[in-house]
Amino acid sequence: MSQSLLRQDCPDSAYLVQGRLSIRRSQAGRALTDKGSSPIEAVALMTLLLLPIAPALSLYQHLSDSLAAESIARHALRAALLDQEKGVVPSEIGRYLEPLASSWGKKISSFEMSCGGQCEENSLLSLRVQIGSAWAIQTAGLEPN
Repeated sequence: MSQSLLRQDCPDSAYLVQGRLSIRRSQAGRALTDKGSSPIEAVALMTLLLLPIAPALSLYQHLSDSLAAESIARHALRAALLDQEKGVVPSEIGRYLEPLASSWGKKISSFEMSCGGQCEENSLLSLRVQIGSAWAIQTAGLEPN
């Protein structure tokens, strides 16, 4: 008797063991079948496989925001200082931030510009930019006249 004939003629729980027909039974004595709940098993398997992806996507978003904040802070402060006369503190830093943020496809949550001490020649000027939960600080010196 071939296996293909056996599968067509016998229940799903029947199989050949050393040439003899055998039926699998549970501990209670009922015949076991190969029928199951495939959709539930598929959903459970997909959940287990996709579960590690969620934290990775969150990490990717944070890293992207961090890189954007660093780049925007550096380039905006540099552009603002080069656009002014030597030793003059830039006043309109926002006009440099917006084009840079749009080129990164990000929205700036907040920004703050501050001086180390008094804002005069040879002092340090810092720009703090926040995008999402990431923030960056860039510092540059004011050139003397």
